[in-house]
Amino acid sequence: MVIRKYRNLVALASVFYLIAFFFLPGASAGLPQESAQELSRQAYAILRQNCFGCHGAGKMSGLDLRTAESALAGGDNGKVIEPFDAGASRLYQFITHQAKPTMPPGKKIPDDAIETLRRWIEAGASFDGFEKEVARKDDEPAKIVERPITPEERGFWAFQPPRRLPEPRVSHPGWGANPIDAFLLAKMKAKGLKPSPRADRRTLIRRAYLDLTGLPPSPDEVEAFVKDSSPGAWVGKLGEPPTHPELLDWLAMEFMSGGAGERESGRVGDRETRRQGDGGNPQSAIRNPQSNGWSLKRMHRLMMTSQAYQMASDDIAADVAIDPENRLLWRMPRARLEAEIIRDQILAVAGNLDRTLGGPCVYPHIDPKLFQSSTKRTWPGKPDDDPSTWRRSLYVYSKRSIRYPLFEAFDQPNLINSCDRRNSSTIAPQALLLMNNNFVLTEAKYFAERLRREAGDDARAQAQKAYRLALGRAPTAFELAKTAEFIRSGPDGLECTVGCLRRRGAWLSEYQGEFAQW
Repeated sequence: MVIRKYRNLVALASVFYLIAFFFLPGASAGLPQESAQELSRQAYAILRQNCFGCHGAGKMSGLDLRTAESALAGGDNGKVIEPFDAGASRLYQFITHQAKPTMPPGKKIPDDAIETLRRWIEAGASFDGFEKEVARKDDEPAKIVERPITPEERGFWAFQPPRRLPEPRVSHPGWGANPIDAFLLAKMKAKGLKPSPRADRRTLIRRAYLDLTGLPPSPDEVEAFVKDSSPGAWVGKLGEPPTHPELLDWLAMEFMSGGAGERESGRVGDRETRRQGDGGNPQSAIRNPQSNGWSLKRMHRLMMTSQAYQMASDDIAADVAIDPENRLLWRMPRARLEAEIIRDQILAVAGNLDRTLGGPCVYPHIDPKLFQSSTKRTWPGKPDDDPSTWRRSLYVYSKRSIRYPLFEAFDQPNLINSCDRRNSSTIAPQALLLMNNNFVLTEAKYFAERLRREAGDDARAQAQKAYRLALGRAPTAFELAKTAEFIRSGPDGLECTVGCLRRRGAWLSEYQGEFAQW
């Protein structure tokens, strides 16, 4: 009886204690407040790790989640946090991927972190645990400490005004007519280098066409140039310290000459240039430094009539030993074509290039998997066999957030940052793209149809036509035999589907390097 009575008293005391703890004013102030602050700290750590990169100091879409005032105010698209209601909070909908755009972009935060944010919002979204001082400091723009420019920095070559220097006196067969050659040859002589011989005419015409027009010459244009030996055939048709600073100065002065006080002499020089360039030796026309001030056309003529531009790109063993990187330009540098020219060349060789000038941009096909995401980006691309997309690459629409794969692989700038000079990389994805890209394979099919149409059914004739169209030259005996064998190896010769081209893509890659350079 005593034990039972004691138990009843203990139970009654426990009930009174619970009533006092939960219902008396101030009795429970300690534990709930501490839990809310800890929950706020956890929420802050999650948001800082996953969200502040975009929605902190950067305030993307006008949203700053670092303080109660800015977070509860929302961003450009409205409020994102509804205290005490996680389901109605767009922040919670975004991180659970129930609504788009899903956040963070490209990934999902762990489930336990999502649950912490849900409980934080349901508890009222307290910001007591947020680091207010850090948030305020982030808002202040960093101060740039300026320092004086040193005399050594002011003497850097790029900051010096150009000066017209006298042309060096040099003697070398064929190298005395153009000032560019004189400056280059003087540096070569000083290092014991010999310039490379002149390139063959087929190489020259292809080089000039790709440099000036971005398109390969047709076989008829190549043959006409090869057979034309007249003096006017060539010009009539068509951040490290520099290795030749005096040449750069001379070219700058040459380009800028013909100012306000020299306009009359420039007109006279113009007439003299046209007269001499039409009927006589074009080299004599570039000697007047006052004609055509600020004329890019004249500068192009000056460069292209130099022996330096017309050199072959083959190595000379003795020169390689002295200047392996060709910094003194003893041979023509080998150059990979730019992305846009590669695409235009593919279309031209296949016989599909639309050369219409002006008009709207075009949207070639891009696999939607490459750009569709939470941001709902769109690209109204058309199929690769749609003729409306066969315009020159100048007219391909450029969108910063959606890159055209062919251009991206071949180093087209990203359209976001400024670019003073394009990269020219050689990477595996370029070869893979030229073997597997649907645009390339589609145009290869049209190229095969063109060869059948223009060369008939003979495999050797088709191979010869292919080389002349694509590379501007005839195939060697070995190349002719291998290519004819390749054509005959197909079940229907050149009647090959895109799938067949993919299976035989290894052979197609053999001459991609030559196709992508001049």
